Amino acid sequence: MISLDELRAFTEEAILPAVSVDGGEIRVDRLEGETVVFGAYAECALCPACNEDYIWWIAGRLEARFGRPFQVRIEKHPPYYHEN
Repeated sequence: MISLDELRAFTEEAILPAVSVDGGEIRVDRLEGETVVFGAYAECALCPACNEDYIWWIAGRLEARFGRPFQVRIEKHPPYYHEN
């Protein structure tokens, strides 16, 4: 069984650097059975590619690293802008 800590470490090492180039942030929020739930923050939460494209890319990276397929879900957390 893959631990949440292993998934988070891999995400920080191999996935986050690629998305942070454009000001995005993606993190592992939790595991739900065989589904890895990611949270998309900052620019990732607003990016139109942060749907099927990211899911496909992340699932492929996870499978290559851990040797088995994963279901991936991304929950977007858009930034809240407060105007005075």
